[in-house]
Amino acid sequence: MEFPETYLEKLSKPTTPKGIYSYHQELAQEICQWLGDYKEFGLWVRTAKRIGAGQLKAKLDYIKSRSIKDNHYLLKICK
Repeated sequence: MEFPETYLEKLSKPTTPKGIYSYHQELAQEICQWLGDYKEFGLWVRTAKRIGAGQLKAKLDYIKSRSIKDNHYLLKICK
């Protein structure tokens, strides 16, 4: 699935936020807050490590802009 260039431009990795061990965990926390399901925190950390945090952030911003709150959809576009 192809994404618009505006979302793919966000691939640079920002600095690690305070209180979080890694940017992968920060991103997983943001995803869990968006979806409202904290049971799958480990799944999102592993996904961020597998495809890259920048790619996952770009895809999260894409589904946020479309107001999609479906974890299966996010997992499908991460393949």
